[in-house]
Amino acid sequence: MSKEKVQDEPEGPRNFGVFLTHLDDGDAVIALSAETHKLMAALAAEAERIQGTVKGSLTLKLDFKVEHNGVVGVNYSIASKEPSPARGGSVFWLSAGNNLIVENPRQKKLPFDVSRPNDEGARDPLTERAAPRGV
Repeated sequence: MSKEKVQDEPEGPRNFGVFLTHLDDGDAVIALSAETHKLMAALAAEAERIQGTVKGSLTLKLDFKVEHNGVVGVNYSIASKEPSPARGGSVFWLSAGNNLIVENPRQKKLPFDVSRPNDEGARDPLTERAAPRGV
């Protein structure tokens, strides 16, 4: 009598870790472990390189296919996202012709005339070296 009552009650969820150990005859857990180790090494190296904090992610995707007779097929994929190396940026302006340019088109130019010879005693920092200073 109590056996029938137990069968009528819902089972409830089972341990997901046990499911993972059986997925692909245990190869899924091995692949997840290897990918986690690889990701942690990449994160640690990048954090050390920039002396800061970096982020990454590991994704396990499970695809289920349930048939009318109760058979369930499970396929999986593993994806990791390693941190992108920090890169510098640049600022550009848009020209009237919609091209990127390095000078602000609204910025007025200073009146330098490089074709004119230097004033007496003036130094051209591009062509001359400054005299050494005494200590």
